[in-house]
Amino acid sequence: MGTETLLDEIAKHLGMNKEHVLRESLEVYLQRELVKLETEYMKLCTKHRVSSVEEMEDLYREGTIDEKDTREDFMRLDFLEDRITKLKNALEELL
Repeated sequence: MGTETLLDEIAKHLGMNKEHVLRESLEVYLQRELVKLETEYMKLCTKHRVSSVEEMEDLYREGTIDEKDTREDFMRLDFLEDRITKLKNALEELL
């Protein structure tokens, strides 16, 4: 069964418009992804005792932390921050 047919069947079974089912599903998915990424972001921030990528970057500049030991986490934090922003923007557009 194709995705479109499945969506039609679910919407019919629930007595809902398929666009509404799709929007609600997308909202739940985006929120769930946002929670996962924010959790990972906070764990990495806690690990390095920072509150943001910018703060970690400041610590590099000050020489407080060694870049070679933390570079992977820094790159991951930067990626997560970007992804979180994109998910929040997508949710705003959806709502």
